[in-house]
Amino acid sequence: MATPKAFKIFCYGDSLTAGTSPPLKEDFPYGKHLQETLRSVPGFESSLVRWKGYPGWTSSALFSDSGLAGLLNNIHASVGTLDLVIILAGTNDLAYNFDCEEIFESISGIHNIAHSKGCKTVALGIPPSGWQAQSESAKTVANNVNSKLKDAAAKIDSKMTFVPFPIDFDRNSGYWSSDTLHFSPEGYRQIGESLSPIISDILKSLK
Repeated sequence: MATPKAFKIFCYGDSLTAGTSPPLKEDFPYGKHLQETLRSVPGFESSLVRWKGYPGWTSSALFSDSGLAGLLNNIHASVGTLDLVIILAGTNDLAYNFDCEEIFESISGIHNIAHSKGCKTVALGIPPSGWQAQSESAKTVANNVNSKLKDAAAKIDSKMTFVPFPIDFDRNSGYWSSDTLHFSPEGYRQIGESLSPIISDILKSLK
């Protein structure tokens, strides 16, 4: 019987990747739940998911200041080339009133770094939030960035797949923390579990 391939996935982004859930002090990264759920899928039993999130960072900082290229080099030296990098960025930009083009260019830059290291990427859409429910301008910018990411991923030569954020905003769902910007522990679990079938399909297409 053939040994299942050990798919290697890296989740990269801000506090939503780190798993920040105020007022709780512990982190609850969705990557943990993504790995657990993926490993229950035939052929993905050996999947490995790791993550790095920088709370409070904008997409520009994630692009310019985090040393992503170095992180990917270190991962490559340790376990080999990654099969997929999942990038979730842009939420913090909305609070600083960055415009759509600025955010899109920074997120695109993050993806380009990963592509330069031989990694295919997933662009997770900027998620909805309580802030976007209150601010029509923030919601519009987020939707426009997501639309531009989707269009970029649709290009024939794109190494990126756009994935709409898998949870709609509902303050009564139990998926958001009290600030309605971050997620609750159950919300992070739902993100990881919801992404699992999507990511497994993407990985199958890369075989």
